[in-house]
Order: sequence, then C-alpha cells, then structure tokens
Amino acid sequence: MILPSPPRRAVTPSICRTWLPIPSIFAPRLFKNSQSVITAGEEKYNENTMKMVTRGLASLDNTEFYKRKNPELPEYIQARYKVIDNGVPKWRGTLSEVYSITSKNNNQALSRLSPNLVLFEEVGVWPNFIESYRFVQPMLRTEGKKTGFVIIVGTGGDMDKGAKDLCEMFYDPAAYDLMEYDDVYTGPVGSEDYEDENTVAKADRKKIAYFVPAWKYMIIDDDGNSKKKESVDLLMAERETQRKSKKPNAYYIAVTQNAMTPDESFLITGSNMFNRDKLYSRLSTLRKSKDLDKAVQKGNLEWTRNGDTITGVEWKASPSGKFLIWEHPQLADNGKPFVNLYFGATDSYDRDESTTSSKLSAGVFKGFLDSKSSAECFVARYTDRPKTSEEAFENSAKLMMYYGCQNLIEYSNLTIFKWYRDHGFEYMLRERPRVVYDNIKDSKMNNRYGVDPATKWVWLNYYKDYIEDNTHKMLDQEQIELAISFRNDKSYNCDITIQSALCITHYKDNIQLKVKQTEVVKDEFLNYIRVNGQLVSTFDRSN
Repeated sequence: MILPSPPRRAVTPSICRTWLPIPSIFAPRLFKNSQSVITAGEEKYNENTMKMVTRGLASLDNTEFYKRKNPELPEYIQARYKVIDNGVPKWRGTLSEVYSITSKNNNQALSRLSPNLVLFEEVGVWPNFIESYRFVQPMLRTEGKKTGFVIIVGTGGDMDKGAKDLCEMFYDPAAYDLMEYDDVYTGPVGSEDYEDENTVAKADRKKIAYFVPAWKYMIIDDDGNSKKKESVDLLMAERETQRKSKKPNAYYIAVTQNAMTPDESFLITGSNMFNRDKLYSRLSTLRKSKDLDKAVQKGNLEWTRNGDTITGVEWKASPSGKFLIWEHPQLADNGKPFVNLYFGATDSYDRDESTTSSKLSAGVFKGFLDSKSSAECFVARYTDRPKTSEEAFENSAKLMMYYGCQNLIEYSNLTIFKWYRDHGFEYMLRERPRVVYDNIKDSKMNNRYGVDPATKWVWLNYYKDYIEDNTHKMLDQEQIELAISFRNDKSYNCDITIQSALCITHYKDNIQLKVKQTEVVKDEFLNYIRVNGQLVSTFDRSN
C-alpha cells in the first residue's frame, strides 16, 4: 500500500495521521514474535511516528488488549515481561518488537531484522527512496512467499527528492509489488465527473496505489461519515482565496496540503517559470490514457556497416532500450530524413564518475514540413549515464544521424565537442544560434559551436513560450514532470529540461529555412570507417 500524506489542515486532522501507526500498535499486542519497523530518511520523522505508537500502546493498557511491555525506549519497544519460574527468570508475552530506525544513507540499518511490517515515513523528503525500498523487499519474503507488508507514506510538492520516486511507484504499483486500485479520479475537482466511477469504463481505468482525498476527513457528520459535497465546497473556496492572494505559490501550497486527486498530491510548490496548470493537466491526461501511454517505443540505435565502413544507423526495438521514439524520421524520396525538418540538442557532462545524478540527455524536435504544415513536437529522446562518457557521446551522435539533424550543445562541458571532432562528426555540431546572440549585447563568447550557458534565460524563455502554446503536443511524461519540477530558486537535476529548451532554440534559429527534398551533398550523414577503434568520416570537406 502506498499513500501520499493525508491532509494537514482539516477539521479533524488527528484522525488522518493517527491511524497510520495502528498496525505497529496491534502487531505486538496480537501476534507472537512479530517485528514492526518504522523507518524514515530523517530521524525526526520516524521518531514522531514512534511516539504515536507508544501513546497508542499506552491507551490500550486498561483494555482487554493489555500486554505488559519492557523495555520502552525511544527507538525500541518489546511486548514482554519477566516472571520467576522455579527460581529461574523467564520472559513472557508475545515477544513482538517495534523498532524506530533511520535509514538515511544507510540501507544496511535494517539488514539484521526480519520484519513483518515496515512503515516508511515521509518519503517525499527521502532522496533515492526506490533504492531503499528495493533493499527492504527481499526481507519481507521467505522461500518466495510474502511474510510481511509495507506502508509507504509521503508528502508531494518536492519532486526533486523522494516524492518523484513516490509518484513513479504510485502510478505503477504493480511494478513495485504494491496493491492496485482503480483510478476513479477522472474529472476536475468540483465537477460532476469528479471521482465518478461511471465516467470511465472499468476495463479502461488505469491502476494506481491507494489514495485518501482530503475531503474524507474534512467535515464529519454525527455518525462519523464524511460529508463529501460540503467538504469539497469548503476546500475549493479556500483554494480560490489563496489564488487571489499576493503570496507566491499560496494556491499550490493549499492544493498540495489538501489534495483531492492523486495528481494534486504531486504538485510542485516552488517558483517555476513554466505554466504548471497546463503541464499538470497534460500530465494527468497522459497518465490516464492507455493509448497515449503506448505511443512511445523503446529500443537502441546501432551502426549499420558495409564491411568496415559504417553506412548509417538502424533501429532495434528493445523493452530495456535507452532510446525513446514517439515518431521515427520522415523520409524524403531519396530515402533519407528531410533536411531541416529535425532539430537536435544535447545537455552533456564531462566526467565518467560523478557524485550527482546528472545524465547526458539528447533529444530531437520536429519542425515544419512545408509552409502549410507544422508538427512542432518532440519526437525522440536519449537520457542515460553509461559506464563511459564516450559511449554517451556516441549515442547522441547516433540519434542525430538517425534523424539527419545537427546537434546544439550547451557550451559548458567541452569534452563532447572534442569527441565529435576526433570522430569525424564535427559537421553535426550546430554553430552558435543567431536567435540567441542577437538578444545578447556585448557577448564575450567566441565559441564557434554550441550555446553559452550564460544565455540560458533566452532559450528557457523559448521553451516557456512553447509550453504555453503547445502543451497538448507533448507526449513525454518525464519531460513534463521535470518541467513541472523546474525551480527558479533552486539548483536541481534538469538535464531533460535544458535539452528540451535547446531543441526549441535550435528550431527557432532555423524557422526561416524551408525544408528541401534534395540529395544530401556527398552523403554527408553517411559513410564512416573505424580506424584504430575510432569512427572517422570519409566525407571530403575540401570539395
């Protein structure tokens, strides 16, 4: 089971948070030799939940569920008591245990246990949570059978940490061995279709993890039943008040803290230059559509050869492939991609080893076919950090060759430029875009290829304009998620966002050009041989 955090500001907020540790309370009371673990990425979170467990156990002391417990420490509880049997001290009771363990940067902290229950607390602020979760999974199985279960609790609104992992798990629970539920959150909050199971046929509903909407515990009648309409109306009124306020992000904070749909749980509350409302709406559509979800193809691009000569690249479908294709290149009469139809870009890195999660991201954008038609959509992406940077550079070149386009690269990590030159791919490098430097006065950059990172505000604004007008054309969920999580006030992993902005900039710089259905001079995009392990172009630039 996986849960975004229940609402924090509700008429009865205590109800929501109190029931979460209940399994940890009853396990030591009812089951012998059980182990329950409360764990979090930061100590304060598992400590808080452990305190609730302690209070819950104490509340049962005057009931038929009473069981003596000893010891009772901040990090450990065991349901046991000592008796003297024929002069020999012995332990009695269920001997069940509850542990409070902090797992930050230490997955091994749980390795000595065999838990029946693991409660993961505040996953939203837990970096690389999936890694920790995968470590715990085998501990809950014996001889291939499940012997325990997990509860995962998190707070949305900070997608650059664990909330991104939580989001991924929430919308694909089966992949993480979590319970599945029908996604019934079909319509906008407050509409007739909101949370209406009849809106989408049962066979067409996508699966999600368990979700508790804020209205569940907002207003309660005398019998303990949730008053849905009154609660939704109250929440919507509060949102509207915050929307009209002058406080930045007040509206988004109000939504995330009292989420009524799963998508709302994963909103970003930091400052963002992109239109998040449109991005959220598009992301929700993609998550709910089975057909759109199948639109992407995964695979690899491999060199084609005639003897030792490399003649091009070909597509090899593979479910584990790192290349994502939404549309394969459109070919002219000569069997090659149309010239000036596709525009590539890459956000790169220099070092093979890194302590960050930075990856190389290369993408391709489709422009216009003629004066009467326009696609203006992203059609392909490669994002990865393989064992060597050279492999990443080579894969970016394969993508550009497949679509017959040049590559606009941020002029900050320079190793990739050298690699392109050394391997005969210099012609693929896009020169400084005029559309950027015409907006920059007194630029001191004299690079021939690529774009100065100091001009980032120019090309990010191009991407902003694209999102404003063309969100409905975007099919890449991860691209949208990272655009949503882009923070003006905070540094974060934004490889795909930078690459996407560079693609748009590349397109902007060529928008005045007309697509030509002509032969590529000297087969410029083909004919390479491998010399001493390196790819070398056979194209003679002297003619």
